[in-house]
Amino acid sequence: MSKNWSLIRANNAWEEVLAELIQETKAAIKAGAVERSAVRSDLREFIEQSPNFDNTVPIDKLDEIASKLHKKLVQADLEDELAKMEARQPSFADILKEIRVITEEANDAADAISLNRVRKVVDSVADALESLQQIRDSIDKADEPKLAKSLDELLSAFETLRATVKP
Repeated sequence: MSKNWSLIRANNAWEEVLAELIQETKAAIKAGAVERSAVRSDLREFIEQSPNFDNTVPIDKLDEIASKLHKKLVQADLEDELAKMEARQPSFADILKEIRVITEEANDAADAISLNRVRKVVDSVADALESLQQIRDSIDKADEPKLAKSLDELLSAFETLRATVKP
């Protein structure tokens, strides 16, 4: 939508161009972000290209109108974005709930995996415990009291652990 600013300046057609931009702004507000962006660009150029001092045309008033139109277009964009965010809010809440459920399931699975590993270790230690029990049974308390006591404590600790881990 770019304008021929040299021609506009030569013909001193600022009021006519602003009248066009007013119509384009009205249409762009209803149309969408792409159209608003193009019109905003033209409004900025209008303000930049218009002469700073001109006694024949009240340019500062025209620039002020162009600035207000620009703000209306920005406001329309913001309102569109807010509407999009409000529309997505329920889906964000659903996603958050789903993430929480997945996290809880993952934590439960991690706990179960850890518990399964402990169970496997306890099961593998069970075989070693049988061997320890056989060694303990072969030791005479009178001959080796410290060793017998240590083996009894070790066997008791493993039995407690197995009872805790196995349901």
